Amino acid sequence: MSFGRPRRQCRALAAAVLCLFLADASSAQEHFLAKGGKAEAVIVVGRDSGPFDRWTAGELQRYLQKLSGVEFSIVTSDKIPAEKALILVGGPEDNPLVASAQQQQLVSFASLKPEGFLLKSIDLAGTPAVVAGAGDGAGTMYAAYELLERLGVVFQITGDIIPQKKPDLKLPALNVRMEPALKYRGLHYRHMWTPIIGIEEFRRILDQMAKLKYNCLEFFWYVGGPWIEYSHGDEKRQIGDVYTKSSAYLTWQCTAFDFKASDVKIGREHFRQEMVCAPEFADVQTPEQAHQAAHQLLSEIIDYAHQRKVQVWLGMGDCPSVPPNLAQHSQGTWRHSFFRCPVIPAGDPVGVEIWEDAVRSMIETYPKADGYWIWLSEGFYSSDDPDTKKVLGQYAEARKLIPRIEQIRESGYGRPGSQSQIDADIGLLHYGRELVQRTRRHHPEAKLGLALLGRAYLLRALDSLVPKDVIFQTMESSVCWNRGSRVPMEYFADVGERDALVVPRLDDDTSEFGMQFNVSLYEHDRVLAGLAQFGGDGAMPQVGKLRGLEQNAKYLAEGAWNPSLTTDAFYQGYLCRTFGSDALEEMSKAYQILEQNELAMGLDSTLGGFQGMNNFCNYADSKPIRTIEQLHANPFTRTGVPGDAAYCVRWREGLTESIKRLEQALAHLRQAQPDVLPGAQHELKYVIFKTESYISHLQSICAMLDGCVAYNAVVQSKLRGDRTEMVKQFDRFRGAFGEALDLARQTARQQAANAQEPTETYILFRYNVRFVLPIEQLCELMTTWSVPTKIPLPPVFLASTFAADPSSTLGATKPTLHWKLDQKAAQPSITDVQESSAAQHKAVGEDVELGHAGPRGSDGFPGMEADNKAIFVRRSGAVRCTALASAAGASPESYSVRCWFKSTVPFESHLVHTVLGRGNGRAFGTDTRDCIGVGGTFQETPMGKLYFYEPVSVTFVSGKTPLADGVWYDLVFVRDRSSVKVFLNGRIEIEAEAGWGGGNGDHLTFGNRVDPSGRHVYGMTGLVDEAAVWDRALDAQTVRSLFQAASKAPNAAAP
Repeated sequence: MSFGRPRRQCRALAAAVLCLFLADASSAQEHFLAKGGKAEAVIVVGRDSGPFDRWTAGELQRYLQKLSGVEFSIVTSDKIPAEKALILVGGPEDNPLVASAQQQQLVSFASLKPEGFLLKSIDLAGTPAVVAGAGDGAGTMYAAYELLERLGVVFQITGDIIPQKKPDLKLPALNVRMEPALKYRGLHYRHMWTPIIGIEEFRRILDQMAKLKYNCLEFFWYVGGPWIEYSHGDEKRQIGDVYTKSSAYLTWQCTAFDFKASDVKIGREHFRQEMVCAPEFADVQTPEQAHQAAHQLLSEIIDYAHQRKVQVWLGMGDCPSVPPNLAQHSQGTWRHSFFRCPVIPAGDPVGVEIWEDAVRSMIETYPKADGYWIWLSEGFYSSDDPDTKKVLGQYAEARKLIPRIEQIRESGYGRPGSQSQIDADIGLLHYGRELVQRTRRHHPEAKLGLALLGRAYLLRALDSLVPKDVIFQTMESSVCWNRGSRVPMEYFADVGERDALVVPRLDDDTSEFGMQFNVSLYEHDRVLAGLAQFGGDGAMPQVGKLRGLEQNAKYLAEGAWNPSLTTDAFYQGYLCRTFGSDALEEMSKAYQILEQNELAMGLDSTLGGFQGMNNFCNYADSKPIRTIEQLHANPFTRTGVPGDAAYCVRWREGLTESIKRLEQALAHLRQAQPDVLPGAQHELKYVIFKTESYISHLQSICAMLDGCVAYNAVVQSKLRGDRTEMVKQFDRFRGAFGEALDLARQTARQQAANAQEPTETYILFRYNVRFVLPIEQLCELMTTWSVPTKIPLPPVFLASTFAADPSSTLGATKPTLHWKLDQKAAQPSITDVQESSAAQHKAVGEDVELGHAGPRGSDGFPGMEADNKAIFVRRSGAVRCTALASAAGASPESYSVRCWFKSTVPFESHLVHTVLGRGNGRAFGTDTRDCIGVGGTFQETPMGKLYFYEPVSVTFVSGKTPLADGVWYDLVFVRDRSSVKVFLNGRIEIEAEAGWGGGNGDHLTFGNRVDPSGRHVYGMTGLVDEAAVWDRALDAQTVRSLFQAASKAPNAAAP
């Protein structure tokens, strides 16, 4: 058996350690804690022991009774009975008998680290005893729980397992000294992913954290959460425009939608209240009530955590995004947004001021919290305004400490990809330094931390800017930011003696339906070994749910005390202790396959995304659901191919291989079932249920993908004029989604039958409303579609020329291609167009209308023809050229594109309004390249302003000028290698650094991006005119002259 990555044989040492852990090592004479239904030992605390040691003794008493069926007495050190073995609880300062043992050199607590402990079997004046003690209360508690595990109890993050009752319980021979390798051990918890969790469940989680020797909980929220109240100036922060009222303001407005328990069709009996939220929020109707309930809940969490020796740090992100209503206090320079929260650039002091207000409120609202994290943004939000450039210029020395882009890439990161993104990073450093300085003025004693996402390369620069007592952490996972490599843990060496933590992902938030098996991934990323080697101080894995992640949490808990722990050694011990040695072989085979499947669907997947091929997101629409949303247009009326069928086929193949692996694992689980210990049968049944339901869930997705391929074929058949094939493919399309719906309902019924834990109940809710329901809606919609008796008109051929009128200003610039778009009627057929080699056969209009009024003198452009015509493009359509480089010679490294555009709908009606795009022809995902459009409701783009987007380098840059619908604009995009410029009405609106993302760039679209799979999401609705392409980068003067020729007004200002 091998779990490792890379593979390695199980070492003899690991086996020896396992045997030592499991075996009841015998001394010359066997002693028992319990035998024949009687207690043979007592639990001893010091006469003057404090309440915590007495509570710890009570935990020993409780679990020993569960394990043996016998009740053990708790006595003080001055009242020990004769002829009873002793379980001595506490250190020499707390328990006189332990102090006596130390004086006799039977035990030694010398130089024991904080939270370290001893477990040692001794003979105390002829009486057999075992010492479970430490120099502090937390260590003594850990000693007690460690003793219980060695006796046969299994502690997991979600509960306890007593695999086998032991009425005859031996007193083991122990000589254990354990010290934590990591100072910080715990969870980074995101309540918004499972807002159903209330104080009862949190208490259970904290109890289990203590048993796993976790000592830290980070409670995280985004700026819109109800957990604090604050104002900027006289204006109070609002939450209703970010978080939904239907969730009691606990989840994102833009992704959670307004669903309630009444929308659940399968498993409705699991929801006793209409709002699917924590019980404490059941009656919340206003933001004020949400604040009150949140404060009460979080305060109780902090108090209870301290009872279990668990620190609570509060975390807030994503800086520098701010609540929408407070953004109006800025200078109007913000260009980006994060989930509807505007991002204010570093040059605008209002951004730092708003965050200062928020951090102060966090500290003052929860003074009992142990520390406070400021999370710096995951996205790159660059800005080229003069004030920001001036601020960034102050960080010249820190900039030198950031590795070069090529060095960052060599270390394994897939980003950043441009200097503008490095500038965005400098902006984050500015926010971090300023917030630390300002917060310290008001709360000098507060423990502060700065956190990064996928940016360990910034640790050295950040270290140079803030005091050494500020803690750092960075969320890292190769599945997210280092695909094809591993997390560069070497960067942790850059912070010296400063405390620094890594935040791996206990669960990836795009694959939350099934269990996740990430132990091999942690070893691949060197999460534990890297911290030990390079000086890191803790691991705080991100989590939104806990059930199904027991193995991940257990590995990180054990590895925090033994960072050399391998995947192989961990699973041998974990599976044997939990399910029993007789079941070990089959259980090992099953878990090995499940680990391999996780890697295949994540790190090793060639389909992009994060883990599980993005199969289920708990707080937003999952990728499969986003994919079928494009199919809501009747395929018999579509004129554009909806997506890349080949990608869907590859996606389906990947899921099919995963299903095969899951079925193999399931067979081993069932084979093991007769040999699994009685007390672990319930856990095995859960693993089997999750595997079975995960299989049916993935089968439903496969059926949906079959439907997407068939839908594509319907449109393709129509374009060929093949009515018979069109009807055949439509029947296939309808049948595939009928199957998908049946499988989704089956999956929901499986989930409903086993939803015995809050996070599983919340998954049931989300699966109902954002998996079953969307498929049902599509199936209902397709019943309204009928096969036409005649094939609809094909796409419209649009005449073009290789050059404009040379006597015109445009012609004088010698464009490579020019489409006047003045046609009033369609050209013959698409077949004729595709087979023709004539110069004018260069573009096709899909979902378009001809003959609309273009920009004219009445619009303020007297230089345009009086009867100028334009083309109307629907959101799902585009004007498409498919041979831009190969036939027209416009290299993607250096080219220019121009068009006039006018939106005929409000900007808030679409996510974005893409005006033009270039890419590589494969009509899906990463083959999108340069995109220019107007922002809508999508969180990354400010509404009503131009933006440039390049997905390979993840570059988002927005303009400053507010645009209006119903107005004509002259747009020019210029690429000169890695330098890109966007001109609006003759003036520079956007400048950015973003290299061409690769490929020949043959495809060019107007009115949409090169991504038909997303046309219903990303296209514009409006008019396009006078499109032109140049095989070179135009200079600013040339661009200005083009607009002046239309307006007949030199130096015309942008409207």
